[in-house]
Amino acid sequence: MKLLKTHAMYQSETIILDKNIDLDNLNNKLLNMKDSDSFIIVHKNGISNIIKNNIGIFSGNQFAYIPNLKEFQFEDTWFIKKPSINILDKILFINKELFNKYQTEFYIPIYWNIKNKEYEIIMPKQSVNSASVTFEY
Repeated sequence: MKLLKTHAMYQSETIILDKNIDLDNLNNKLLNMKDSDSFIIVHKNGISNIIKNNIGIFSGNQFAYIPNLKEFQFEDTWFIKKPSINILDKILFINKELFNKYQTEFYIPIYWNIKNKEYEIIMPKQSVNSASVTFEY
């Protein structure tokens, strides 16, 4: 467990997700994360890292089946509202219009505006060819 507690930038709290865990307490910890908080959650499908910084909350998974760990299903937790179908419709519309005009794909990023608490699409200047897309902000 000492190895699991080490992280390059943060001191992570290690949580073993099994049938004995208090899910309400875990949920409260995740929802009330402060900047620089991080958790390593060990579950039967591997390890999930959850890290919060001043930009937002990020997670990553390292998959490795751990057969002897009996657990609850660990699902993705959204700390901001999930994107609505409207934002996905906008992306589809933009991509269709650009593809019809230029006959190629484009990079269409979605950003979470912390101040307005909403998603935004901000198209960067980009160069597109048949094998790649490069862009600048």
